[in-house]
Amino acid sequence: ERLADLASRLRSPDSQRRADAAMELQKLGGPAVPILSKVLENDDDPGAQLAAASALAKMGATAKPAVPGLIRILKSPKRADIHSAIASALQAIGPAAIPDLVAAVKTDDPLLFQNVARILGELGPGGKEAVPALVTGLRKKDDDETRMAALAGLSGIGEPAAAAVPVMVPLLAHHRLRMHVEQTLQKIGPTAIPGILPALKDPEPMIRRIALGILATYGPGAKPALAEIRKALQDEDTDVRNAAIRALGRIGADAVTAVPDLLSMLENDASRPAAYSAMMRMGPGAVDALIQGTKDRRPGVRLGAVRGLGMFRAREGEIVATLRVAMKDDALRLEAIRGLQAFGPKAQDAIPELAKALQSQEALMRLETGNALRLIGSAALPTLLEGMKDPALDVRRVSLQA
Repeated sequence: ERLADLASRLRSPDSQRRADAAMELQKLGGPAVPILSKVLENDDDPGAQLAAASALAKMGATAKPAVPGLIRILKSPKRADIHSAIASALQAIGPAAIPDLVAAVKTDDPLLFQNVARILGELGPGGKEAVPALVTGLRKKDDDETRMAALAGLSGIGEPAAAAVPVMVPLLAHHRLRMHVEQTLQKIGPTAIPGILPALKDPEPMIRRIALGILATYGPGAKPALAEIRKALQDEDTDVRNAAIRALGRIGADAVTAVPDLLSMLENDASRPAAYSAMMRMGPGAVDALIQGTKDRRPGVRLGAVRGLGMFRAREGEIVATLRVAMKDDALRLEAIRGLQAFGPKAQDAIPELAKALQSQEALMRLETGNALRLIGSAALPTLLEGMKDPALDVRRVSLQA
């Protein structure tokens, strides 16, 4: 009798009275579930339905017996106004609702599929048994809404949805689905790599770039793709090459073997900043390749390597020694001096070379040398004092300023 009274109160025009009735039914737990289910399935009062759905949601797994009825409501376009509340209730019921949801997503009904797929996505990896049905949804070429719902479900399932990757990757070419596919592949994670690699050979540069961007989100987890990413550094498209560089940088120290490839990128103005950033992410292990790069036959690589060494704050002794040698090369001297500035007092071994550079005929060279000596500090004071006595006014001026 009490249950019937509470069910009646759910139909009250007074929203507070409905809310109070829903709360009392919720407190009753299991015995109230059939009453609440009946209100949802048979009542035409939206207020009563929303109150019932809210009560079931707060019961959690206790409301499992209501799951079949909740799913039936999701099939009706006439009940679209409460679909959101029904979805919330099913999500709150949680894993206990998954078996019924997995069975329901195998439907041919588009609306039911879309609703259930999205709910499964919210419930996470536990819905992995639904992956084959969600893949079927991805194949609905004339129904983008269904495909987006399938992607939402797969995204929420995450890593266990890796079997869907070969079907997803071609959808990167679809402008409306592209963002959803990217997000889903990111959520699946590195297990998606085998299915993504073919996209690196796609005839469309944009697809190659997007695939590399997805791999970059895996960070060190993208190491299995290292060889293919290095090949992409030779791509004819600048944006693709830069995407490959960024992916290598995200892999980090595990991609340090690619530094020699990145050195070649230093000759390209459009790729140089990304190459430096990638090498910095790889850490001190990149220093060896940069040191070798200062001896490269290509002037652009030598200059880029010298500039890159100045960005590192590790293995200072080796870097300072390399920059001292680089100062003997007219084409490298200015960048070597700028690199030494970054090491401050730790660059004092370079004072003899800097003293010579202070005599340069180039104003910029003298200015940068003075800055390097100033940053070295007290150890450079004798050299600066000597410079203040130099016959050349410009040398005296720079020494005094330093």
